[in-house]
Amino acid sequence: MAKLWALAVVVAALAAVAAVQAAEQKVTWGLGQNYGTPIKATSGDMVTLDWTGQGLHGVWNVPAAKCATASDPHTVVVDPKDGGTWSFTCNSSTKGDNFYMCPVDGHCQAGMLLTISCAP
Repeated sequence: MAKLWALAVVVAALAAVAAVQAAEQKVTWGLGQNYGTPIKATSGDMVTLDWTGQGLHGVWNVPAAKCATASDPHTVVVDPKDGGTWSFTCNSSTKGDNFYMCPVDGHCQAGMLLTISCAP
């Protein structure tokens, strides 16, 4: 009977682990959106920026929640293009706050600055 009980506990634990699914959050990346609230994500979660039909946009990773110029430190994630998507996955190397902006002239100043807060 004890072995049967132990087996039931193991099966229940495995079912609970399988039930925990990574979340996917889709974000419209464009002018006129509100990116003032950080997007919260946990390990395994994916955040997808989608600017299909939104015009010319791109994605830069910047070191702080402020707009950068080409001469400021930044990493080009996606060069500006007309329509597209880009995905970020939360994991141990991305824990903490991650800042992204649109590099098209005037777009960051118009509000296209996003924070993704990644909890391990």
